[in-house]
Amino acid sequence: MIYYVDSFSGSDEADGLSRQTAFRSISRVNALTLCGGDKVRFRAGCTYTGTLRPHREDTQGIVTITRYGVGGRPVIVGDDEAAIDLVDICGIDLCGLAVTNPNGLYGIRVLNESGGEMSHIHITGCHVYNVYGGHDRFFIATGGIVMTSGHEKPGWFRDLLVEDNHIEHVCRTGVILHTYWSNRPWKTWANNEYVSDTENWWPSYDVVWRGNLIERPAGDAMVLIGAISPLMEWNVAYEVMADPKPPCANAGIWPQSTEDCVMQYNEAGYTHKPEGCNDAQGFDVDLSCRNTIVQYNYSHDNEGGFLLLCELGKTGEYGYRGTVVRNNLSVNDGNVKGELIAMVGPVRGATIENNTFYSTGNVERLAEVWTADGTDQAADITFRNNLFISDGKNNTFNICNGENFVFESNLYWGTYRTPAQGEDMPVTADPLLVLPGASGCGREAAEYYVPTPDSPVLHEGTPPARPAETDFFGNSTAGRRYIGAFIDGARK
Repeated sequence: MIYYVDSFSGSDEADGLSRQTAFRSISRVNALTLCGGDKVRFRAGCTYTGTLRPHREDTQGIVTITRYGVGGRPVIVGDDEAAIDLVDICGIDLCGLAVTNPNGLYGIRVLNESGGEMSHIHITGCHVYNVYGGHDRFFIATGGIVMTSGHEKPGWFRDLLVEDNHIEHVCRTGVILHTYWSNRPWKTWANNEYVSDTENWWPSYDVVWRGNLIERPAGDAMVLIGAISPLMEWNVAYEVMADPKPPCANAGIWPQSTEDCVMQYNEAGYTHKPEGCNDAQGFDVDLSCRNTIVQYNYSHDNEGGFLLLCELGKTGEYGYRGTVVRNNLSVNDGNVKGELIAMVGPVRGATIENNTFYSTGNVERLAEVWTADGTDQAADITFRNNLFISDGKNNTFNICNGENFVFESNLYWGTYRTPAQGEDMPVTADPLLVLPGASGCGREAAEYYVPTPDSPVLHEGTPPARPAETDFFGNSTAGRRYIGAFIDGARK
C-alpha cells in the first residue's frame, strides 16, 4: 500500500490511498498497522504537528516513510519527547523529511525498548533542527538523531544507516548510538555488568554514518558507543559545543567501547572550548576502544586540539589498545587549550604516523600525557613520519610519566625545530608545501599542504608500521617512504 498525507487539503476520514484522498494528520498515520512494502508519503511544503510513531507487526520487508510533490521537505513539528519515534520497529527507511522539536528531547529517536535485536533503520536525507528541550538536563543521549535502548532488557541494533542528513542547533548531541547494554567496564551510562566481549556485552552491528553535516550542536556532534566494525565517513561537524552547560566535556566525532571502528574522510572544524568545559577536540577515540583506525580526516580551528585518546582504570585493564592515526591533516587546532593531541589515562598501543600538523598561536604542546595523580599514564605509543610545522609558540612533547614512547623520522619546521628527546632519524628541513598557514572549510583547503616537487617529505621517512593504502588525497602509497599525510602533490 501507498498512503498519502496532506495537511493542507487531506482528510482523516479519507482512505489515504491517493493524492486526492490523502490523510490529513500524523495521528491518522499512527493508527495504521503497516506491512513490509508499504510507503507513507507526506506532501512536500506542508507542516505536520505531533509525534510520528509508525506501527507494524510483521518483520519482513521495508516500510518507507518519505515525501511526494514539489516544494521543500515536509516538516514534522514535535510536541512531545520526540518528533519521530521509532519504537521496537524493524525495517524502516526514513528519508527526505524535515524534523524539529523545540521543546522536546529528540528530533528522531530510535528506541529498542523490548530488547533483542532491532534491525534495518535507515535515516537519509533529513533535516533535523531546533531540538532544544534537553538543555537544562544536558544528557548525552538527547538531540538530533538518537539511537538508544530501554533499561530492562538487553537490546542492540543491526543495520543502522544514517546518511546525508543535515542536523543543526540541537541539544545535546547531533547523532548518537547509545544503548545501556554495550559499554565495556566503564558504567556511568550503562546497565550491563561487563565481564568480557562474549559475556554481558551487547554491541550493535553494521552501523554506517556517512555524509552528514552537523552544525552548532550544544554538545557533541557524533557519538558512537558499543559497536563492532562501525564506519564513520565523509561527515562534517562545525562549531561543536556551541551552547554547553558547564561543567561538561564534548568533542566533535568519536567512538567509545567499539571494536575495529573506522573514522575516515571526516571534517571537524571550529569546535568551541568555553570556560568551565573540557576536551573540545575535533576527534576522539574514547574509553575501551580497540583497533580503531583514524585516517584521511581534516581537522581545523578546533580550540581543544586535533585528537583526544582517553581511558579510565589502571594500566589498561579495560582493553584500550591498537589505535592507528594516519594520513590526517590538522590545521590551527588547539589555540585555546594549547595542545594538539591529548592522551588521558592508560591508553595503550597507539600508532600516530604520516600526519601533517600546522599550528599557530597558543599551541605549546604537540602531545600532552596526563592523569590526575600522575600514575597509570599512556604507554607503548609511536610517533612516526609526522610533519610538524609550528608558526606559533615553541612546542614540545609533554610525556610526563608515559612509558615506551617511540619517536621516529618526524619532520619539524617553523618556530619549533627541536626533535623529541631520543628520536631516531628526525628531519629538520623546510617541507616546501604549497601554502602552509591557509585554512578554511572543505577538504579543498588541504591542497595548501601538499608537497611541491622538491619537498624532502617525498623521499624521507621510515616504512610505516601500519601503512595506509593511499595518502590523504587517494594517491597510492605503494610501499613508498614519505613524511606527512601526502605522498604526491596531485589530488586524485
